[in-house]
Amino acid sequence: MINYNLYIKILREFVLLLLWLISGAFFLYVTLVYLLDFLIPEIQIPSKELLFALTIRQLSAYLGVAFTFAVVCMFFKLLQKKIKLIFFFELAKEEILIYVFTSIFLGHFFANSLTDILNIYYVYLIFLSLFFLVILPTLTELYRKGGIIFFEEFISYFTSYYDKKRDFDLNSTKLLTSYENIKRFGNNTSQNIAVFFKTFKNKIHWHRLSEAFFYVSLSFLSILIITLISGFLILKSYQFAKKQKQIKDSLSIIKIDPSTSTVAEKVILKGYNFGQRENVGDKLMSNYGKIDDIKLWINNQIEFVVPLHWKEGNVIIWIEKQKNDELSKLIISNSVELSLVSRWNYYPTLEDKENDRYFLIRLVKKFKRYFYLHKGILE
Repeated sequence: MINYNLYIKILREFVLLLLWLISGAFFLYVTLVYLLDFLIPEIQIPSKELLFALTIRQLSAYLGVAFTFAVVCMFFKLLQKKIKLIFFFELAKEEILIYVFTSIFLGHFFANSLTDILNIYYVYLIFLSLFFLVILPTLTELYRKGGIIFFEEFISYFTSYYDKKRDFDLNSTKLLTSYENIKRFGNNTSQNIAVFFKTFKNKIHWHRLSEAFFYVSLSFLSILIITLISGFLILKSYQFAKKQKQIKDSLSIIKIDPSTSTVAEKVILKGYNFGQRENVGDKLMSNYGKIDDIKLWINNQIEFVVPLHWKEGNVIIWIEKQKNDELSKLIISNSVELSLVSRWNYYPTLEDKENDRYFLIRLVKKFKRYFYLHKGILE
């Protein structure tokens, strides 16, 4: 009878091993790239430019997935008691300092990327720093022990399974005894061989062979599928990073902040290769025409104030630049969309002031300005 439970355990262990390998390889690659680029900038590392082309938010997403893989492996290995949970306060003082600084650094890195979603940097920083401080010592133990803990588990599954079937040795002994009897049967070699194969056919565990074939075939198929999916995801990640490099090398707007605003409010465009406003042909454009009230124009950021004559609805914005050596040649960036809503969504109206709940309305709109327009609470 096929033991599906054994197959599921083997498959689970292979998935954990794959997650461990992918996350460990990515951590090692990122560390080596940044470390070697700092120490020996001249050294050429494969795909280094693609990694550097990622924004902080994109890189943090990749690292977040890698940490998720590692934590999943850590969780199962803790359940299997292959590693033990290590608390940072149990370590030596020097190790505690290393883990504290590493946790704060990682917390700061991930908190910066999350502020684009909700601007509560210090909450993110405290929570993430504590999170990494809790998991990093045990994660270090997971990678320190290496892949041996996975192979030990593979062996233990097979050992425990076949230990339950002691009749294997007994039947093997019977088969050997039958073979000895055949040897004493007579001098007719062909007759001896025929009797041997007949006995072998009766005694051999064909169900064990079919069971083994099932495990090998199904495991190979499952491993192949998982490997292909992993390879596909890695390839897509590579293509995404390559596309980001192309974007970084061109005149590109990657973000508009805030994406929903109102008239007379500041809007920030972030991207690559904005350059300086060296020519009269360098313009920030919209479907209303040229935008004049520009507060800042640097290589990776443009700040402007939404004109008063713009109407509620969606406004398309893009950049036009002229090449220094070819004034007739115009370079146009990609376009982004700004959604305009009524100014009174964020500021009190005269009717609000006459309302008995004016204080509450004013407070709500003040928080809306803070979260959506990124204005200070006191503004």
